[in-house]
Amino acid sequence: MDYPKSVPNVGLVNGKFVDENTTTGQVGSLIPASWGNGVTTEILNVLKAASIVPDELNNDQLYKAINKIVAESGITKEDLNKKADKATTLAGYGINNAYTKDEANNKFMAPLGFPPVQQGTGIGQTSSAIKIGWSAGGQLKATADTTDLGHFWMSHNFNPSSKADASAVAQATEAARGTVMLAGFADVNAGDGFKAMTASMFMNFSLGFRQVWRDMLGSRAAGVGYLNSTGKPIMVSVISSTADRGLYIHVDGVVVSKQGQEGGTGSDFNCVQAIIPPGSTYAVGLLGGATISHWAELRA
Repeated sequence: MDYPKSVPNVGLVNGKFVDENTTTGQVGSLIPASWGNGVTTEILNVLKAASIVPDELNNDQLYKAINKIVAESGITKEDLNKKADKATTLAGYGINNAYTKDEANNKFMAPLGFPPVQQGTGIGQTSSAIKIGWSAGGQLKATADTTDLGHFWMSHNFNPSSKADASAVAQATEAARGTVMLAGFADVNAGDGFKAMTASMFMNFSLGFRQVWRDMLGSRAAGVGYLNSTGKPIMVSVISSTADRGLYIHVDGVVVSKQGQEGGTGSDFNCVQAIIPPGSTYAVGLLGGATISHWAELRA
């Protein structure tokens, strides 16, 4: 029910009935017969539901009818408050045909002995249905919605010694992608062109990286062979200070640098230098009566 807002010229003010006011000229509202009959019928329907005989002179029959209907339903005001605000169980809401949380856990999880896998709801996951089953070919397969994810790899269908064998995979080249193997010292020395050097390996084999010039005069002498055991090339610089004489250096028995002369007029200072490969030995020889005044090596 509602006020007769749709009736033309009914005279509602702010949506409600008003009385006639001759002082202000306010016209009184009309009460259409259809609206009055509708309100009366709704009230009579409530009285009928409560088995109360309508009495034109009795003004509390609607109240009595509502109270009777509620009382006969067996639900009290306290029951309504309990269900609306205080119920903590399904039974408290009058629900007697559903599992509680504990009952559901006991019924479904206890027989398994462990919590079952939960579908979706994880971080970054969608609600796609994941299906795992045994294929006709005798393999375990997975499907996400309608997308075939293929077989699971397990011990019976995956052999790491063959599936992960680098020799069975195309090697990378300057023009093609593929696997790359890293070179060790032996590979670099052998000039293996199919293996890559790391930055650390490159610096280990490059002259000048991680090396400084060191004064070695106190631990070196002419005519003595020394082994380059640093694992990378070093550079040797030797200067003599005796006039009219010279010196030379040989690596692995090969003379690679020589200056000055064994007699006659020569330089007051002579210098020989050589790069020593890793693992090579080197020695400095004197010409005539020359003496060594400086000996430095670029090394780690």
